[in-house]
Amino acid sequence: MARRIRELEPGCPDTTRYRIAQSVARWSRNAGLSWQVVTALIHRESRFDPQARSRTGDHGLCQLHGRPIYDIDANVRAGCAHLKGCLDAAGGDMRDALGHYNGGSRCVLSYADEVLREAQ
Repeated sequence: MARRIRELEPGCPDTTRYRIAQSVARWSRNAGLSWQVVTALIHRESRFDPQARSRTGDHGLCQLHGRPIYDIDANVRAGCAHLKGCLDAAGGDMRDALGHYNGGSRCVLSYADEVLREAQ
């Protein structure tokens, strides 16, 4: 998993890469999610930058709304929980779940397709 992160973002520092890999392994498994999808989602959202902030107020690795969470483990845990909630709401359809995650509706499917391609 750390190798995959290095492939996607060669500039990610080793210590950060390993901490992200550990958190993704733990929390994706806990939520019943594919680590490949969670890793691809984090890459698309933040390029593995734990301090990432968007113009719309999203923050951290998983680009979450609400109270800022920049701690790697806490952000990945919250991101996996949010994605799992989206997956449940989408009836198990990961493409629809990623659309919900990204824009709150199923109309954001190009984002979902990009994440799923990267997860392969």
